[in-house]
Amino acid sequence: MIGWLRNKLFQIIWVVVSMLASASVFAQQPSLSIAPETAHIGDAITLTLIVPGNTPEEINIPGTANQIGDFIILNSDTSNAKELKRTGEARITWTVAVYDTGSHSTGELTITTKDGEFTLPEQKVYIETVLQDTTDVDLRPLKAQEELRLTFMDIVKMTWMWVAGIVLLLGLYLLYRWWMKNRKGILDGVDYVEPPPPPYDEAWVAFNALRKDNPLDRGDMKEFVTRISEILKRLLERIHNDPVLEMTTYEVGNWTRRTNIRGSRKDLLAILREGDAIKFAKAVMTPLRGRELMEMTGSFIEEYKPKAEEVEVVENIKKSEKRAENQLNLPLTTPEEDLTEKTDVAEKGGEQV
Repeated sequence: MIGWLRNKLFQIIWVVVSMLASASVFAQQPSLSIAPETAHIGDAITLTLIVPGNTPEEINIPGTANQIGDFIILNSDTSNAKELKRTGEARITWTVAVYDTGSHSTGELTITTKDGEFTLPEQKVYIETVLQDTTDVDLRPLKAQEELRLTFMDIVKMTWMWVAGIVLLLGLYLLYRWWMKNRKGILDGVDYVEPPPPPYDEAWVAFNALRKDNPLDRGDMKEFVTRISEILKRLLERIHNDPVLEMTTYEVGNWTRRTNIRGSRKDLLAILREGDAIKFAKAVMTPLRGRELMEMTGSFIEEYKPKAEEVEVVENIKKSEKRAENQLNLPLTTPEEDLTEKTDVAEKGGEQV
């Protein structure tokens, strides 16, 4: 009897010890919680990790520097020494957020403590949109629908591009027909353009006009040198077929070195340089110097006076052009007019007989 009681007592003690050991082991298990379970985009969510019998320094959570699962860590906080002594457990609190709708999870979280390695189950939060979901809402018009009448302006708006295209094509077709019909007369009736006078005559006419209306008489030295420069440059440009009017004085000097000009190169450059001094450096010219420049300009132009043989060639060309023009301008007669003329001649001959 005593042996039986002893065995029963040992069994009861063993069960109690096992229960206490299991409770102790269960009490030492870390836990992970999340709140709230439903939130909106951008709301702060609290993720709490509790590890009994450990300090925060003894807990190692790999891969959680900036993010835990789908959640971005905004802030983290750990229990202080006073709280740890009072509760006997380490507490780590993260403030996290997520910026997309739907279900989001932390995933399984693996931590290492002084008691070993633990894998905590995932925690989930459902993120709702701030806006109202209208996918299932039956939208109704505010006003009753009414059929609108088709107006003239509606027809214009729908067809104006087609009408404009047709009118444009028709206009191009009529223009082509008109051109094909009248092109011969248009080309034959081109206005005659009077050819410019010979270079020497043109320069001499401009020089005489300068002498009659001399800007120096009005004290306008700038206009005086400008007109003289243009007369000489225009003469050289037409004679030698080079863009002398667009050249600077320095460029004209280089050009005259490689071009055989009739006039004095020294006088030409002296006139151009004195003109530059007056136009750009505000130099002053005396009336005597003005008369000298006029004489130098006249002498330079005279060097380009056509010689006798050149004049004869030009005159022959003009006569040939005149004959060709007269031949082209002969009056045209119809067959009826020719018959009338012949009849008149015959009648006049009969009368004379």
